[in-house]
Amino acid sequence: MESKLRAARVVPYREAAFAHPNRLGHVVAANMKPTHKSSRVSGLIYRLADFLSDWRGFIATFIALMAGIGIGAALQFNEGFMFGFNIFLSIAAIVISGVILVAGARSEAALHVKLDYLIEHSEATNKVVGLEHLDAREIEEERKRVEAEAAEALHSSSEVPG
Repeated sequence: MESKLRAARVVPYREAAFAHPNRLGHVVAANMKPTHKSSRVSGLIYRLADFLSDWRGFIATFIALMAGIGIGAALQFNEGFMFGFNIFLSIAAIVISGVILVAGARSEAALHVKLDYLIEHSEATNKVVGLEHLDAREIEEERKRVEAEAAEALHSSSEVPG
């Protein structure tokens, strides 16, 4: 398998034969379909995150905010309107924050799998596969160790035998 990976022609991501664009133009692998029952809810969350991260989501959010301010001005920002608008903005902020966190966790998990796969099938050491499961102190210790190892290798390669 390793020799097949090295012999494969590298193509730009958008030209990969296994990939196709979704409705927002993001390329997804054809064989990566969600298989669990909560995929409908997850799909809704990810579509909402895609929408909010696009220019159309920004414009829709801006229009909703301006409409609220316009309605408030027409109602002279009375107490009832201000209470309702404040509740609406608070709920929207909580929902949007949750959507962003869920989408970010999904993206991070996918990157970890991709990196683990690349490390597994390369000449690099696979000692760091699963590093993300350690606590912050252990990760920092590993980072310092790797940096010291790299500095030592750089120093030893720059020394010229006399």
